[in-house]
Amino acid sequence: MEMMKRKKLLGLVAVTFTVVLILWLATRFYPRKHAAKPVLKGAELSQTLPKLNGPVEEPEPVLAEHSGSVRIVSEPDGANIQVHHGDQTEELTTPAEIKDLRFTGSETELAVKISKAGYIAEERYFLILEEKPDAEIKIAMVAAANGLLNVQAIPWGQVGVDQKDHLKETPLIGQSLKPGSHTIFVHQPGTNKSVQTTISVAPSQQLLCVANFSGEPVLNCR
Repeated sequence: MEMMKRKKLLGLVAVTFTVVLILWLATRFYPRKHAAKPVLKGAELSQTLPKLNGPVEEPEPVLAEHSGSVRIVSEPDGANIQVHHGDQTEELTTPAEIKDLRFTGSETELAVKISKAGYIAEERYFLILEEKPDAEIKIAMVAAANGLLNVQAIPWGQVGVDQKDHLKETPLIGQSLKPGSHTIFVHQPGTNKSVQTTISVAPSQQLLCVANFSGEPVLNCR
């Protein structure tokens, strides 16, 4: 009887020892096998990502459009101007103002052709900055040198330049004319015949006009 009790006690001790051993082993090794993966942030995360082959293209910056205005004046005023800006061309007379001038980026370019009778025609380029979108352009024109006119009549006549009231006897020598268009009128009082023509005088140009009344009146200039 006593022997039976001892065997039961030893069996209980063995079972208890086995359970304790299993629990100890479970708490020691299970967390290592199933440990939670650390959460990566910021630079740590970027270091773990795979690198792409070749350079990474950055997007091109998009330039916003802005608008301004420019006033163009000339000395003297009343000049004819042709202004090209962007994809637009405007024909104006000074003083003139161009509104809604478009900027793409920090600047825009104007091409200005200017002309006026008696002055040298020219083309100029101007750069308008976005930081000063409301600008003023002043153009001082250069006076053109006058041309010289000589007029003869066959057999004779009276000549007027840009008028018919105060005529001068031919030959007319060295008449100074401003560059531009002029009307030449030649009259012969004896036959009451007259002819006229329009000439274009360039700076420093010398012209000769000959009126011939020997037949049908004709006036040639060269």
